[in-house]
Amino acid sequence: MSPAETLEHCDLFRNGAAASLRLHYVRTRIAEPRMGAPRVVLLHGFPDFWYSWRHQLAFLGSRGIDAVAPDVRGYNLSDKPRGVEHYLPEVLSDDVQHLIAATGTGPVVLVGHDLGALLGYVFTMRSPALVARLVILNCPHPALLHAMARSPRQILKSWYILFFQLPRLARPFLQARNMWALRRTYRTNLHDPLTASELQQYVDALGGESTAAVLDHYRALTRWARDGLDRTLTPIEVPVDIVWGENDRFVSAEFALPPERWVPRARLELVDAGHWVHLDRPDRVNRVLARALGLT
Repeated sequence: MSPAETLEHCDLFRNGAAASLRLHYVRTRIAEPRMGAPRVVLLHGFPDFWYSWRHQLAFLGSRGIDAVAPDVRGYNLSDKPRGVEHYLPEVLSDDVQHLIAATGTGPVVLVGHDLGALLGYVFTMRSPALVARLVILNCPHPALLHAMARSPRQILKSWYILFFQLPRLARPFLQARNMWALRRTYRTNLHDPLTASELQQYVDALGGESTAAVLDHYRALTRWARDGLDRTLTPIEVPVDIVWGENDRFVSAEFALPPERWVPRARLELVDAGHWVHLDRPDRVNRVLARALGLT
């Protein structure tokens, strides 16, 4: 049975103040669910979509774990409302809450990478009763964003965040030459290059209206870091497992461990991998998930 045959594709319609918003997600198709195991929710970052979790979904499904991986709003098959206000972390956090409520009961193990991990931190701070454990892949805690903005080394690494604020340049740049920038990013930052068909799936997912929407994610993040971050920060009391690819070209490893004030139960594991640690070293990430779920 191929990995695709172990997954269900679903649509969730969230009714907002103005209109209904569709969130597409995939879910493991479980013949014999593991009794007592929590659900797993996997949140992707930029410039990914649910497919970036394919190794984890296959692993979890083979062990009877109910796992859900959405296309975060703005990406791939989920709806793409226009306007920065639709992509603020609080709004995305409400999407996650709706997804959890619609797909089961009880607290979940929440897993996030990149901006999906930042969303995981925000969601856990806002809805602590819904998270049993948090797993973070290559993303700093929000409390470190100000320090990152003062670090010359980190500014050089994350130059693209500033570039993405430019409304008339960023989208043409990303879409130029059949998404050349995206193709190059994956070709030069993964230990094992994607196949041509895999890479095309990423290109298709980020093309069209998705390009504008994902740029709004970054514009919303900078607005939130300025105006909303401080009121969001609260301690996270659940265990937090951090897996960090120490060869990350975009975020310095000095920002891997969150302040103990905000995350007193953090556990950091450095891995010989790049930014996409779950693609570079899926077995290591799956081992952490197995430990978080009590499968070992």
